Amino acid sequence: RAYKSQLSELFPDINGQLSYRRNKTKSDNNTNRNKTLTPSVSLSYLLFDFGGRTADIMNLKYKLNSIKYDTNNFVQSFIYQVIESYYTLFSSLANEKASKEAENSSYEAFKSATLRYNIGLAPLTDKLQAETSYKQKKLVREKAENTVKIDKAKLNYLLNLSPLDELNLAIPFMDVSKDDFEANIVNLIETALNNRPDLKSYYETKKAKKAEIYSKTKEWLPSISLQASYDRAHDREDRSQPYVDNYNIGITATMPFFTGGYIYNNVAKTKAELNIINQKIADLEKNIELDVWTAYQDFITAKKTYMTSQTLLYSATETEKTMLGRYKNGKSSILDLLNAQSDL
Repeated sequence: RAYKSQLSELFPDINGQLSYRRNKTKSDNNTNRNKTLTPSVSLSYLLFDFGGRTADIMNLKYKLNSIKYDTNNFVQSFIYQVIESYYTLFSSLANEKASKEAENSSYEAFKSATLRYNIGLAPLTDKLQAETSYKQKKLVREKAENTVKIDKAKLNYLLNLSPLDELNLAIPFMDVSKDDFEANIVNLIETALNNRPDLKSYYETKKAKKAEIYSKTKEWLPSISLQASYDRAHDREDRSQPYVDNYNIGITATMPFFTGGYIYNNVAKTKAELNIINQKIADLEKNIELDVWTAYQDFITAKKTYMTSQTLLYSATETEKTMLGRYKNGKSSILDLLNAQSDL
């Protein structure tokens, strides 16, 4: 609305006025009454101001663009929060599943230790250690279940739902074994610099400040305006009197000679604000480059870690199964079994 309001300066101002006057004059034996009705119309139009008016309009236009990019940035940030919450929830679900498997595994070790203790093949310490491990895994599982409930509620909150609402969510599938994400980091950084709405917002703010500086510097120069008016007066008491028409037209040039440093200080202030914006742009560009670089390296590292973990998981699973069987047969200690379960 402010931008559209500023556009009105490109057009003339036309105003209408209607005045009614009633006068009564008394002298010795005479009384004069006078009623005058005067309709009038006036026009004022700024003809030339060395581009200051246009600069003001462009200033608001760039500010409007900046607000649009800020809104875009807010929407993208919100979408990212929803996506992040979505994957955090499934990470919690996976953690819950793993904790249940660990609890089941430690429960099997606890049952074996209890059985071996009852038949006199293992000391009480084996049973107690296995029971402690089982209780610890149970506690971890209970905490994991609580985390899932909280993460579900957080996702519901972002979706404007009650924590009690149940969502039927599809399980995400990502085949990280493929190398389709391997890309030139330079191209990724360039893409981010060209598309980040927060950076574009600063660019538009910079343009607005430049337009504002241009407008303020033009205040030193004269502005030329056209004024015109017309009115018609008529005596309503004495209708025999003729109508009186008044026409006025003129051009006015206005130029400041002394403003007490107002214009100079305004220009200096706006230039200082422009320097601050330039510094913010430079800092944000560096932060974007760092964000992309860090995110890319973290992703590549996480991808390699995931692939390596698959091998470790298989090895730890087989070791735990072997150690459980060996313990049941009395060929390994309870510590060996608990260590294998901990590794798994």
